[in-house]
Amino acid sequence: MDSGPSTSHTDAKDNIARSSKSRGTTSIRAAKQTAGIEGRPVKRARNTKSSEQKAKGPPRVKHERTSVLSTLPLEIFHKELPQISGLLPPEDLIQLSRTSKAFRKLLLSPQSLFLWKDSYDLLPDAPPCPDDISVRAWAHLLFGGAYCSTCGTRPVKSVLFILRRRACRSCMKKHLLGPVDVLERFGVAFELLMELPRPSANRKWWDEDVAALQRELDDLLAQHQGIKSAAYKTQLAEIRAAKKAATELKMRHTAMCIYWEESRAQNRTLHLAEIKAKRFEDIKRRLLALNYETVDIDAIRDLPEVLVAKPMSDRAWARSSQAIIFEVQGALDKAWMIIAHPQARHFDALWTWSGLYSYTAHGLP
Repeated sequence: MDSGPSTSHTDAKDNIARSSKSRGTTSIRAAKQTAGIEGRPVKRARNTKSSEQKAKGPPRVKHERTSVLSTLPLEIFHKELPQISGLLPPEDLIQLSRTSKAFRKLLLSPQSLFLWKDSYDLLPDAPPCPDDISVRAWAHLLFGGAYCSTCGTRPVKSVLFILRRRACRSCMKKHLLGPVDVLERFGVAFELLMELPRPSANRKWWDEDVAALQRELDDLLAQHQGIKSAAYKTQLAEIRAAKKAATELKMRHTAMCIYWEESRAQNRTLHLAEIKAKRFEDIKRRLLALNYETVDIDAIRDLPEVLVAKPMSDRAWARSSQAIIFEVQGALDKAWMIIAHPQARHFDALWTWSGLYSYTAHGLP
């Protein structure tokens, strides 16, 4: 009886044990490779490079794809593409600036302010852009999305027009300061605070506006020897009068902006109502083609599938027709149940069971 293969296999195991004991770091996988034992397929060793070897090679430069439109001079961009600067409203121009880095760099550059001015002129009913903010920043404030101007939280639908920003509740709690907080942090007198804009009738001011006023007062104090000099008092009165005039101007502009925002919301409500009415008429037309009556169709006006402010396309009808037809059939069965059982007290339950039976037994028409 030949014992050669078993002997060689035993010798291989002994070699594995002796090599693992002597070296201490040799793994079983490495020993199997040395002994040539057949088993699971051996994975390829990971080829790792040290940091010194990686640093020897030249750095790889990442080439960004640039749009041909962004490489054109702004003069050609304005002359050859008037639909960009003269036909796109601010909402579309903002979306265009968010499509790629190239368009963002182009449309947010200081040389492209004329594009935003031409775009904003397409909205004659919009409130005029104030002098203390650029047209681009004003367009982003009105049409850039419901984001907080400080932390980016969404949604923040209301705009603090007098402060030229959107603010979430957390930021308003953090940045709006009362008279006591202002006195502790900045030391500005209450008489000067009353000349600064504030978002509501409450006596709270935005901390950045208070900080800007404090810097003006510090510069004024540095120019004069003390607060008792006549020149200091004269310039302080001028600063106070300028702040008061600017706040009154902002208040009038804010009233104009609030009226425009309310009118815009009302127009949007009317527009959505028109879309919903058109959707219902389209659903009614499709149901009349299925031999349903108008009286039965009017019972589904409050159905969620009907109240969607979107046009009823063929694809949308294929997706929601089953639920709509089921409700119409249920209203029809309810009417017949009332006629057949006029003295029934629980005709709602009978109508429900009848509608389910009609749906399961006969299916949809």
